Amino acid sequence: MPTCKYCQEHVGIFEGGMWLRLHPACSMDLSGLNRLDRELFWALPPDTRAAYKTLPTEERRALLANERSIREAEEVKQAARERAEAEVREAEEARRAAQERAGTEIANLAADAALTGTYDPSALRLQIASIAVSVDMTAKDIEETLRAGWLVSLMEARTNGHLSNAEVDERAEQDAAFLDAVRLADADLASEDLIERLTARLSLRDRVVDAATSEDSKALVALDELFQDSGLGETDRQELAVEVWHMVVPTLIEDGLLTTADDEALGRYLEHFELPQEDLERGGTVRLYSHASTLRRSIDGDFLDLSDAVARLGHRVPFNLLKPETLVWLVQNTHYSTIDAMREFRGSSHGLSIRIASDLYYRPSAFSGRSITSEKTTHVDTGMLGITTKHLYFHGSAKRFRVRYDKIVSFEPYSDGLGFMRDNLRAKPETFTVGEQDGWFLYNLVTNLAQR
Repeated sequence: MPTCKYCQEHVGIFEGGMWLRLHPACSMDLSGLNRLDRELFWALPPDTRAAYKTLPTEERRALLANERSIREAEEVKQAARERAEAEVREAEEARRAAQERAGTEIANLAADAALTGTYDPSALRLQIASIAVSVDMTAKDIEETLRAGWLVSLMEARTNGHLSNAEVDERAEQDAAFLDAVRLADADLASEDLIERLTARLSLRDRVVDAATSEDSKALVALDELFQDSGLGETDRQELAVEVWHMVVPTLIEDGLLTTADDEALGRYLEHFELPQEDLERGGTVRLYSHASTLRRSIDGDFLDLSDAVARLGHRVPFNLLKPETLVWLVQNTHYSTIDAMREFRGSSHGLSIRIASDLYYRPSAFSGRSITSEKTTHVDTGMLGITTKHLYFHGSAKRFRVRYDKIVSFEPYSDGLGFMRDNLRAKPETFTVGEQDGWFLYNLVTNLAQR
């Protein structure tokens, strides 16, 4: 049975219609309300609407005014909530946009380093920190952004032809060393004095470089005093010392053969800072230094006999050395091959570097290509290569021999090994293949020894 929406009493079909559900008198009673008051009235609970009919006019107005106040207050609250939500959204959008811009800047720094192949770790750490701390990037965010910038730029460089495939592959393998050199931890990013600390490190870096190559042993003591005055901690001291090590060694070797003074200065530097071996070996710098030091000794005739060092480690040298003969170098897992057709070398640029004192030698950068052989290349055996002051030795499971230097007609340099031709009418080209980037060292070493 239909009831009136106003008075909650029965509504007859002919009194107002079952669809209108209002008595004519009730409808007339409400006709004096404006639109807003009518909305407020219909929003009242049914029992309140029923009681409304019995109220005096002033009480009716007070009731609707109260409802109006409640609605207005709710609308104010709703508007405030909407404004607050809009501000949060805008702030979040601004934060994301700032992080995207920061990410682009950091990725570009990595891209520039990857494309040029050179970068300044201290300066980069300071730039990255200045960008990241303003947008609350985490250490993981930074590392992922740097890696992406490094690798994506190399892929684009390959596609555009700006770098050769060999250059791209070589630099792609250097991303781990790059990330280690410029890494920032979450603890660093949370430090309030991060920028000041990195700035102090950068300002000290040149002094550390000078001390690393100084002939004055007191330079390292003076350097410790500078560290104390700067307020830098032991961690910063060690990290900066490692960074300088990786900067100085390749630069010295690329500029010219390591001198005796340089070698001695670097030895003092390593002893003074007592740097962890794993930090020194990063990027192959220890191997590069060891190669350069050995080359310097091969020219000066100041040889270190590796036989004694190997014996101290509890191993045995598998060569029967002649007297007087000194073992200068050993290479494990050397692939020995003979070639029935001559071997080409593509992509190299044998630029010569002139040592100030005497002699010529090939820089590491001169060995940029790999050897290319015909199908007639024969891998004979894999074993140990020994280089002495008089001979080349090879000891494999199936093949063992030694060759005197004056019985070798010529040496051929490769980025991944060494080729040679014996003084024999039936001689074939022979090669020793070792690790990538070690060919320059073997070539310089044996040519220096052969000329003594």
